[in-house]
Amino acid sequence: MNEDNHQPQQRSVILRIDAGSFSVTTIELAVQMAASVHSRLHAMFIEDEDLLHAAGLPCTREISFSTARERPTDVEQMQRSLRSMAEKIKKSLEQASERSQIAWSFDVIRGRMRDLELTPELDVVFTIFDQAISPKAPSKRYRRTRRILLVDNQSPHLTHALQVVLQNFARDLVEVLHINPGDQPGAGATDDLLRQIQQLGGWVSVIDLAHDQLAAVLAESDKTFDCAIISCHEDTDSLRNILKQLQCPVILVS
Repeated sequence: MNEDNHQPQQRSVILRIDAGSFSVTTIELAVQMAASVHSRLHAMFIEDEDLLHAAGLPCTREISFSTARERPTDVEQMQRSLRSMAEKIKKSLEQASERSQIAWSFDVIRGRMRDLELTPELDVVFTIFDQAISPKAPSKRYRRTRRILLVDNQSPHLTHALQVVLQNFARDLVEVLHINPGDQPGAGATDDLLRQIQQLGGWVSVIDLAHDQLAAVLAESDKTFDCAIISCHEDTDSLRNILKQLQCPVILVS
């Protein structure tokens, strides 16, 4: 479908990207999420104000990956780089959306990812944050256990989001770390949820933890996740802390 520059009005999926987190894989995931609920996809590229401010400082230098040479940078040069990245994201979004035949739109806004409102609007089913992938993640050629963080708090679309994510790992071993909203393991994990997880393709194991163990999990230096699925009913301060510490795509579920 053709690009639509109007703001989404019906059920929608939101994708938020900034310069430090652009990933074609996450764009494709966002398209899958939108197609699975027959909704439109609206992507937002955030031009980071801190990055632009830093580019204007006299001490700031850019180091080329190919030559390792330093070169001065400035705000105009950084803006050109951000515009170029925005065009790449828009093209990737267009290609992925056309393949799945979903409606899409794209905006560029100035701000900071951490300052954006985290409470989804009424029409938004999923909000996806394209978080930077952890440098500790091994090569895709290395067969390993995929890990998904599932922070539960009675969101009606939580299981659906998990089903879509697991489809991408159908040939891998998958470990779902379920953080329930209660004080004891098992308080939030319903039999229906566990049954649906086990019925999906591949071998899926579930580790159920109480919510007060979440901070310890995030603090583990060797704990990396391939994706996180979080209820929008999670406390705002807790949600911001989760986003700060994770280095994987994050799906906020209404």
